[in-house]
Amino acid sequence: MPTNNDQRQNPFSEIQHQINILSHAVNLLNNDQQRIRDEFCSSQNRLQTISQQMVSLKSSSQHNVSIANGIEITINLMGQEISSLKQMVTDSVAITVDDTFVWKRTSVAEKIGMYF
Repeated sequence: MPTNNDQRQNPFSEIQHQINILSHAVNLLNNDQQRIRDEFCSSQNRLQTISQQMVSLKSSSQHNVSIANGIEITINLMGQEISSLKQMVTDSVAITVDDTFVWKRTSVAEKIGMYF
């Protein structure tokens, strides 16, 4: 038969056991809380890095658009130059008629007027 002393130790050991379980649970919660803090800080750092990269990417994109616009203008100007040169060549090409060369002249009256 259990003695009075055994009955007193038994409830205390049960309380001690429950305290140990609760203590372990609190430690687990503390560890989880620290892990969540670490992950949050890491996420904030990644977000800040991504934000900085986005600003850099936007600036680079705007620069590339400016370059592309400049290239388009240059291509258009070169096309105009080529058309102008083509017209100049067409206007000054020698035409042969019966083995004699006849040079095309435009604005002859104007040019004669310059000399008189």
